[in-house]
Amino acid sequence: MPTSPNKDISRQTAPDNLNELLGYLLRDINRMMGRQFDLDVHGQKINHSHARILASVSLREGITQTELAQHLNIQKIALTRLVDHLESLAMLERRLDSKDRRVRRLYLTKEAAPVLDTIWETLSTFSDHALSVLPAK
Repeated sequence: MPTSPNKDISRQTAPDNLNELLGYLLRDINRMMGRQFDLDVHGQKINHSHARILASVSLREGITQTELAQHLNIQKIALTRLVDHLESLAMLERRLDSKDRRVRRLYLTKEAAPVLDTIWETLSTFSDHALSVLPAK
């Protein structure tokens, strides 16, 4: 059987340092957790992107959309669509800033409370599961 010159391609393209590999793994874990979160909250009319917004606003009530986009590292237009959806579900509201009418600040509504409870419970379960494989010491 002829030997392929690309036989050891995985070794040739492997990262040179752990930081590159660790970054890849963390991004992949984040992606898989997002997918699992979407499955776990199926029926809540939100996905993991909406959950990130609700959780962030709950910790930073009154944050502007621009500040939130920067914090979540997403484009403002993408955030606007997500906020529009949460606002249509009456979970989030935009309010004018008292000092600058061009600025909109984000606030949770009472309808967000049970969804936030589900978000925190789901994240707690994820953390417990992920940490359960680590040694106690």
